[in-house]
Amino acid sequence: MPLCSGRLDRLLPDSIEDSSTGCLAVGCDRLVDSRQMRSTGRAVNGCPPTAVIRYKGVPVNPYLATGLAMCGVIFLALVGTAWLAVFFNRRAKADLAAALHPLAEIIDGEVDVDEATIAGRWHDAIVQMRVTNAPIGAGRVVQTELIDAAGGIPWIYRVVPQREGPPSVTFDIADDALRDALLLRLAVDGLIGVVPERHWFWIAYDPEVGCVRLIIPMATRRDLPTAERFAAQLTFLEDLAAENRRLQERP
Repeated sequence: MPLCSGRLDRLLPDSIEDSSTGCLAVGCDRLVDSRQMRSTGRAVNGCPPTAVIRYKGVPVNPYLATGLAMCGVIFLALVGTAWLAVFFNRRAKADLAAALHPLAEIIDGEVDVDEATIAGRWHDAIVQMRVTNAPIGAGRVVQTELIDAAGGIPWIYRVVPQREGPPSVTFDIADDALRDALLLRLAVDGLIGVVPERHWFWIAYDPEVGCVRLIIPMATRRDLPTAERFAAQLTFLEDLAAENRRLQERP
């Protein structure tokens, strides 16, 4: 079999095979310019223009190649997931800050976006509102507290709306006389404009912390009270705290 030899574009091939004559050339150290061979149609350095140049490559295990490709895909997925997490976290914080600042202006308070909290004063009372986990079940709630250390006994007033009929009301308190007196202040009809309709809510007094507390569930992460509703809630808690103090301190 006649021999010819060459390198294509200065690369050393494993073999050069003439597709028309069957010429096979190996071990050549002369240069072969494939572009010149194609343009002139003449032999270059002893290699016919119809030669097919085969390059010697490094064999790669197909399982290894597949594994490396999968690692690359996983790496890109992790980078993309991390980027999305940072993007949505920043966007959520921006939305929360935009919703909290108008409420903080009402109490001349400060906003802590990381803790989802605002703190300030309503008239002479210290007030704090935070977004936190629900006391029961899953979900998030808006918890508003007005500080008033009246002492006495704790109580919790719970209202759960029903599909039909009036809402279910539970009042946990150890003093029946105090219960009857507070019910006049806590009547559901008197809470219109304070709590959203068809939502469960809690109103509580904690003598250890020294505050009256209003807990309302959030339907979405942006479900914060409007400035008008927040002001109504603070007015309600202020009046409730004064009534609770008067009743707790009576002989």
